[in-house]
Amino acid sequence: MSDTGVLDTSVLIDLQEIDPETLPAESSITALSLAELTAGLDADIDVRERARRQERLLWVAEIWPILSFDSAAARAYGRIHAATRSSGRSVRPRRIDLLIASVALAQGLPLYTRNYDDFSHLTDLIDVREVCDRMPNEPTTIEEYISTFPDDVQMVLNQIHATIRGVLPGADETISYRIPTFKIDGRYLVYFAGFAKHVSIYPILDEMGELEPEIVPYRSGRATLKFPLNKPVPYDLIERVVQELLDRRQAT
Repeated sequence: MSDTGVLDTSVLIDLQEIDPETLPAESSITALSLAELTAGLDADIDVRERARRQERLLWVAEIWPILSFDSAAARAYGRIHAATRSSGRSVRPRRIDLLIASVALAQGLPLYTRNYDDFSHLTDLIDVREVCDRMPNEPTTIEEYISTFPDDVQMVLNQIHATIRGVLPGADETISYRIPTFKIDGRYLVYFAGFAKHVSIYPILDEMGELEPEIVPYRSGRATLKFPLNKPVPYDLIERVVQELLDRRQAT
């Protein structure tokens, strides 16, 4: 697993089918992928599929840092465009993919994709990494998810689970996008996840009122709180963060 990387749109669409071990520990997406997901809502699809895509779009927009197509990416696109033409491929049908690759090149980050062949001609310019399907028998409950971790991490995750449940006793608990999820009235409110060296809570609002000074040391990327496992985990802060998220939801 790499430390950082850019996810292309194919990864976001099939995220629940992907083995997390083939994804970077920290990832970003591009505004171009967000645009593609938004355009997907305009397709000729039934109501349930539209609702599923809408939920995915909202989740993606809140969770990941979003990289814009800036002047550095524009310059990188010239190299991407030239490499595509010299390989004998047509640029037009792959334009969005090539723009995403240009952002990865400008940022100096590997690009993670389900469609390796679409980018294979660019490997002299960028590190293209193909993600794999997840293994069968993935956890389907929060308890099963927690049981997959070492004992010391399980203790922390169990305490986080209990802390969130204490604030949200009536919430639906499920696994969504491979991680524990709490939903209120059918809409997700908060997720948590475990990693080798930290645990995370998300999505966190851009501004958390009186809690902001306390959570600043734990902010990581966009909408994520990261708590290192080599330090005491502030469960009381997690409790207050979840309560604030609930209060904001109920006020809308």
